[in-house]
Amino acid sequence: MGRSDYADWNKLAGFLRRKEPPRILGTYENFTVEDARKLHRATFSIGMGAGRRFARQVDLSKRSMILDLGGGSGCYCIAAAEKYPRIKAVVFDLPSVAVVANEYIAQCGFSGRINAVGGDFTKDPFPAGADVVTMASNLPQYSPDIIRAVVRKAFEALKPGGEMHLIGEMLNDAKTGPLGPALWGLNEAIYQSTGVAHSEAEVTGYLKDAGFVEVSANEFIPGSLTRATGLKPEA
Repeated sequence: MGRSDYADWNKLAGFLRRKEPPRILGTYENFTVEDARKLHRATFSIGMGAGRRFARQVDLSKRSMILDLGGGSGCYCIAAAEKYPRIKAVVFDLPSVAVVANEYIAQCGFSGRINAVGGDFTKDPFPAGADVVTMASNLPQYSPDIIRAVVRKAFEALKPGGEMHLIGEMLNDAKTGPLGPALWGLNEAIYQSTGVAHSEAEVTGYLKDAGFVEVSANEFIPGSLTRATGLKPEA
């Protein structure tokens, strides 16, 4: 899937010298349904692995509704629905992605409990009623200001006592690694977005600043993904 990007990586210096201001979504602004199908044909299986890992790590037995921001093909919601019979979910992603997500949701037999809704979570209102918000594997695509605003919107949309899990490629606090998250941040220069690599301390800071409590950062996939978590107070 990534071979088509190689030519652009070979011109990285030119992208870094660009004078044009970056766009919030970069090249994703023109993401078509066929682009989404190609991406998720390549990533659905590994996404389901990550989703099932999440469902094992996080106790959702007392939860009722997940809002998955930028949820792609719906892997985290599908995995949660497999394990927790009472869970329902909304995948909130770009309109072209939502079309493909609903296809995967139907194939897995969860159309009655999971629905994908098209929108841009950086500017559109969030669907209501969630007591869990997830945002996975799209952290480097956005600038600190945007992530901070999205986390604040998630806090406001959550029911009291709800929880947020932000799973992403995070640098250590000294920003000396790991290599994978650093490269994902650098990739956004090629995609011409405002995205950068974020550190664990920065991400937990976004959660705390929004009002979340009991904030923590937990290793999710070693050297690759970290899960930052926060709870919305009951009152």
